[in-house]
Amino acid sequence: CTLQSFQINNNQLEGSLPRSLANCKDLELLDVGNNYLNDTFPDWLGNLDHLQVLILRSNRFHGQVASSNVIVSFTHLHVIDLSHNNLSGYLPIKFLENLHDIRKGNEKKGNREYMTNSLVNGTEYYYVGGLSFMAKGLEIEFEALLTSWMVIDFSN
Repeated sequence: CTLQSFQINNNQLEGSLPRSLANCKDLELLDVGNNYLNDTFPDWLGNLDHLQVLILRSNRFHGQVASSNVIVSFTHLHVIDLSHNNLSGYLPIKFLENLHDIRKGNEKKGNREYMTNSLVNGTEYYYVGGLSFMAKGLEIEFEALLTSWMVIDFSN
């Protein structure tokens, strides 16, 4: 699997998140928000070393975010949105400690750099086009996402 970006948000997809996505070692963005996916939290995605954006918002994910016997890294995440699901339990401190890039976000002030994908016909393009976030009940869509911008949404 050579996928770098997988966006299937805002559909009416049902079922579980395909475990075969764990084979997509170059995956940087996964947005399956606003569907009807019914599954436990996909801690197996934590093994994707390049994953920067993880949006599972508004689905039917359930259970604990991380169990005590599974170490989930997510070291390169800039965005994690788990809002509006049926997740329960506690957030192990190790889970939060492993969000290295989010924790270092304030150090990245300076030049504006946007998350980009590889070159296509010599042109660099933004793979986060059309990405949206909820803020104070309003959905805001972005055409590009700064690398210095960090988002954690565990609401509802």
